[in-house]
Amino acid sequence: MDKPAEPAPQLRINVNFNNLRAKLGNSIDRYARLVSIGFQGVQQPIKEELRLPGTGWAVFFSGAAPWSEDEARKNYNDWLFATGLRDALEAFGAFLDECYDIASCIRLIRKHKEYGQILGQDVFDHETDTQKYRRLGIDKKLKKLEPWFGTLTVDQQENIRSINRARNILAHHEGCVPESYVAGNGMFRIAWMRLTLTAMGPEPREVVVGERLKAGEGLGLLAVAEYRDFNKGERLYLRPTEFSGVCWTIFMAGDAIREALEKDWASCSNQ
Repeated sequence: MDKPAEPAPQLRINVNFNNLRAKLGNSIDRYARLVSIGFQGVQQPIKEELRLPGTGWAVFFSGAAPWSEDEARKNYNDWLFATGLRDALEAFGAFLDECYDIASCIRLIRKHKEYGQILGQDVFDHETDTQKYRRLGIDKKLKKLEPWFGTLTVDQQENIRSINRARNILAHHEGCVPESYVAGNGMFRIAWMRLTLTAMGPEPREVVVGERLKAGEGLGLLAVAEYRDFNKGERLYLRPTEFSGVCWTIFMAGDAIREALEKDWASCSNQ
């Protein structure tokens, strides 16, 4: 009597694209809020002799002179911007990790549909590949997601790359633009899109909350393209409103990649 065939093992894959979007949004919100708290705090008077609250005294590890209030404010602003940008891009990188995991699963599903099965080795290769992906930098991660990252406009793609280059300058060049990062015009450009509250009329203009509109104007939201140029050797720095635009750009780019992946997932699953 023939031995009954054992049932083939099954691989179940569950993907929640709404949760993927929410995780990126929550992370970007967190860092934007923390940076906002920092910028509010730096507007307060700063004592020349900086001490940790509650200690009443300070330990110094070098012979450097104490900072003046202006020096303290400038150094803190530089550090806050660098930290906020680093953390926002790390959140974006973690988001891309999950996107690549989904893209790899799409390849598994398509292979199963083509050959009627997938092998255990295919699953092991998937796991190995996704682990290697997590060790890549943002630029290389985006290249491996090119089919979905490529759905963004050219301007959106370049904005994200410029933001990541700015992060690299802050992390590896003490925030000063090196020669290797300048374009043919001798400048380094970081670019982004910023969502503005706009008075819509014959001449649209940005307004602030509480500002009165003129006769015939309406109120709307408008995404505007912005950038800052820096000379070689100049230190990178963005104002708070500009940093908010960087956060908006990172989130919108991530959401566009998520949307493209979701459409591909639906197409693959329904074939």
